[in-house]
Amino acid sequence: MKIDGRRIRVCIDAGHGGKDSGALSREMIKECDVALAVSKELLLQLEKLGIHGYLSRITDEYVSLSERIKRSKEADCLISIHCNAFNGHARGVETIYPKPGKLGKAFANYTQQALMKFVGKEHLDRGIKMSPSPGYNRNLYILRMSEIPTCLTELEFIDHPKWGPWLNTEDVQRGLAFALADGIGKFCKTLPGVELDGSELEKKKPAKKAKKKTKKQARQSDRRKKKQDIKRMPEDFESVASGEEEIFPSFNELDKEIDLDLE
Repeated sequence: MKIDGRRIRVCIDAGHGGKDSGALSREMIKECDVALAVSKELLLQLEKLGIHGYLSRITDEYVSLSERIKRSKEADCLISIHCNAFNGHARGVETIYPKPGKLGKAFANYTQQALMKFVGKEHLDRGIKMSPSPGYNRNLYILRMSEIPTCLTELEFIDHPKWGPWLNTEDVQRGLAFALADGIGKFCKTLPGVELDGSELEKKKPAKKAKKKTKKQARQSDRRKKKQDIKRMPEDFESVASGEEEIFPSFNELDKEIDLDLE
């Protein structure tokens, strides 16, 4: 995917870092560590999609919110990765987008759908929310100050007794990154001026629909079939009598199958 002849650029903002560890789990797992691990894996997944990603921080360092915005200036879109926290019992995945901006909402929607597809029904889908809004009263700096399509995703509640340790496993972090890359890739295809390569254009082509038969054509087809069946009947009965063939086939059944320094 390209824009103006160059690869699409995505800034991946790993939330918190350094002196700002973000939220903590009961096991003292740091939000900043989970965010960075997922972000690094996301970088690799985007590369496989032909998208150039880069990180707002590459180590456990403190980067101010204003500096994060500066580092995203050359990107076509920005995603900020976080873990939620509240009272130790809250759970679920949510994605926040800025007010106003249709592209931000679309970005959040693609991201949230991809994440929920990965985590499954066991996780609460908290949906997408606008910042600020009646349903989300925090006016997040990253969303407020960014001039490009931006969303902030809360992967799960790190202080939850079950989902905190879950967030800290490599397989989960890799899966979350894969889901995020899928959502980002789908969103990038909708960006103004995007140029798709040959394979992507093929995927975009709608499948040809089979022509529907008219009632008259269906009746004629049924009559022809009946005539053919009648003509074959003597031969079929002869073969059954000789034990060479069975008329009646046998059928097999198929298995059907709250963040800290954000404002």
